[in-house]
Amino acid sequence: MEKHAIRSTLRLRVGLLSYLFPSFAASRFDLEAPFSLEEACYRLEKLERVRGSKEIPKGLNLFDTTPGRPTGRSSTTIPVQPIEVRLALLDADTYRYQVTLDEDRFRVIVRGYLKRWDTGSTVVNGRVWFDVHYFGLLVQSLVFAAAGVALLFFLAYGINFSPASPLQTLNSVISQFLNESNRTFTMAGVWLLVMAVIWFNAVVLHVHTRRNQLMTRLEDMLLYPYLGR
Repeated sequence: MEKHAIRSTLRLRVGLLSYLFPSFAASRFDLEAPFSLEEACYRLEKLERVRGSKEIPKGLNLFDTTPGRPTGRSSTTIPVQPIEVRLALLDADTYRYQVTLDEDRFRVIVRGYLKRWDTGSTVVNGRVWFDVHYFGLLVQSLVFAAAGVALLFFLAYGINFSPASPLQTLNSVISQFLNESNRTFTMAGVWLLVMAVIWFNAVVLHVHTRRNQLMTRLEDMLLYPYLGR
């Protein structure tokens, strides 16, 4: 019950734009940490001690020379330190901070201020951005869009349906979309649809999960005494 009451002091605001387009619109949060400004800074810096794992690109693990591990028989992941924390003193009662989390799909950047509220607490506010790696998403969308258009051409021109087939109507409709006057519009429409699906699945949902995980880590580190030691 006590932890639930303290947890409610973190206020995360994620608007529709920051949910659907996290690389263009930032989400915001603020909380009151029950520690001094110096203690809050120390706790924030401890995020750099977090360790994670990163997948090794195929082919590189053959050159792994980790002691005690035979060459060619390595793990598919390596330990990494994904979080970087920067603090800048502005005055006796204010620090500016930046927390950067590097991932394979994107980079999370949290910027804000720690301000001394009184001798025993600190106000923390921040904004969360996501720097998405667009090139990989673009290539993926083009590949899937090309496959989708190829399938439409196959259905329209590669299959000879019998006149009585119920699929003959579908074949006629697809042929209309792929005629010379509508072909460019159809290909662009297929690409936009594929891009929307990939964006929602690979960016929106993944970012939403990562945002909540990062906020929970910040919340725990800045609110609970037993995590700071």
